[in-house]
Amino acid sequence: MIGSSGIILGSILVSFLLVEIAILYFLDFEELSKAPENVEGDKKVKQIGKWYVSTTLTFSGLVFTGITIILSLSTSPEEYASPIFLLGMAIALFLITYKLYFHALSKLFYLYLMDKTIAYGFFSFILGLILIFNTYFTSNLLLIPFAGGFLIIVILHLIEFKKNIESLS
Repeated sequence: MIGSSGIILGSILVSFLLVEIAILYFLDFEELSKAPENVEGDKKVKQIGKWYVSTTLTFSGLVFTGITIILSLSTSPEEYASPIFLLGMAIALFLITYKLYFHALSKLFYLYLMDKTIAYGFFSFILGLILIFNTYFTSNLLLIPFAGGFLIIVILHLIEFKKNIESLS
């Protein structure tokens, strides 16, 4: 099946994303249902939201440009189906983050949702890059910086998720 590793990795990412969202939502529904005005740091919520919006639009454009370059330079684009699937998923998650901004101004839950969708967009982006390099180059030495970076990002994300849970419990 063309792109099966991309679909499998994408499914795993979406599953983890949904689990994280469910855990946070059910951990403290009352706190997350509040409007940002009723929470300390209302201005901070708006600043964070605006940063997410600008970041996601920038990365969406970069990823889309990357996909275009891959497809235009490749003699057999079907061998890049898996990475392109993951890069397309990254764009989708980035654009979901963008669309959540106006909702984040009404409920704190949406700010957490923005945080998770942008994080998983980056995960998908990095996994897509790893698959591109795995497809294009025969040497696995080139994968070490990407795989190492991905591992560091996952560890930092887990630390952040732990802090989210602690702040809501």
